[in-house]
Amino acid sequence: MKLNTHVTIESLKYYSYNNLFAFKFVNNHNHSNNFTYTSSGETNHLCICSSVLPTNITITNDYLDTVPTFKWNSLIKEKWFQSIGLHHEFSILRYNQYEVFTIEDIYDNKVTLNSSNWGNTVNIATPYYYAYVGLASDVDPYWDDYYCLQLFREPNRYLNKSSFLPSNWGLAARYYFSNELDSYYLSTEPERRYTTATINGLTITTDRLRCGYIEQSYVVLSPRIENAGRAYFEMNFDTAVYSFMYRACMWSSSENLDGIAIIQIKNSSGVWATLKHIPISSLPTKENGVAQFVQQTPQGIYGLRFETTATATGTSDKGRLCLDDIVFSTQSGILNNFYTNFDYSTKN
Repeated sequence: MKLNTHVTIESLKYYSYNNLFAFKFVNNHNHSNNFTYTSSGETNHLCICSSVLPTNITITNDYLDTVPTFKWNSLIKEKWFQSIGLHHEFSILRYNQYEVFTIEDIYDNKVTLNSSNWGNTVNIATPYYYAYVGLASDVDPYWDDYYCLQLFREPNRYLNKSSFLPSNWGLAARYYFSNELDSYYLSTEPERRYTTATINGLTITTDRLRCGYIEQSYVVLSPRIENAGRAYFEMNFDTAVYSFMYRACMWSSSENLDGIAIIQIKNSSGVWATLKHIPISSLPTKENGVAQFVQQTPQGIYGLRFETTATATGTSDKGRLCLDDIVFSTQSGILNNFYTNFDYSTKN
């Protein structure tokens, strides 16, 4: 028996059935339950039209710096569906289900976003968004009510970048004074000052003062205490970095960081220079999340240093500047230096 369709029970994800009747489709769809199948001991009936309804949206290439492909279950490419002008529409919706953009006239069960669409997706106000796939027909409005809506979360990984979390640096959970980093201590406990970490092909050696991995949350610089006055976290790269993103906050609202907070960079000759000041007054406290900053360095840099100064006074650690994840791109060119601009309100 030869059917006038390529649709099989198996292609519809059913693997047990009782009866199958041959039928020929015409352009005007007559809804009829031609398939009879058994599921969990119960007999059910299925019309072939249900095989075109979009279900189960999935995503591939789920990285911040590459465009993804969304795919869903549907036999939209069957000849009968084409004959009545059936096609899909794909949309990205905000968490409140307001539309970000729509791609129309998709005669397939997948779509690959372009960089503009993906940029709009990951730069919406929250890290959550909906993918919507709806049916539409050029000749029959019967299909317009069928759709699939699925919730996704913005990814926190990069394919072509090196993303370092605070836990990746191997820092001790305390601050060290300068006299604890002299030649005597370095000869016996060099890990107090230097660590090396490699992620996605980028190797970084760190140097630090009054800087530690505090409460397993952030890399924290604390210059305000007696016999201190200065803190830094220095990173030296084994290859050029062409852009970086960092997230930062203050430990509390009473840190009294009355000095400066700056970012310094090192060029190919090993010379350090101040790149910019960190806007301390506008940083949130850790209870309110972190602020995100992106810096392009198209000339290529070989080192990065966060440094703070404050009055060396008091008996408790203060002036605490917190650094969250830091992401580096070792590929030159604007297209390789895309970052999401979403400011995370919670730790990833």
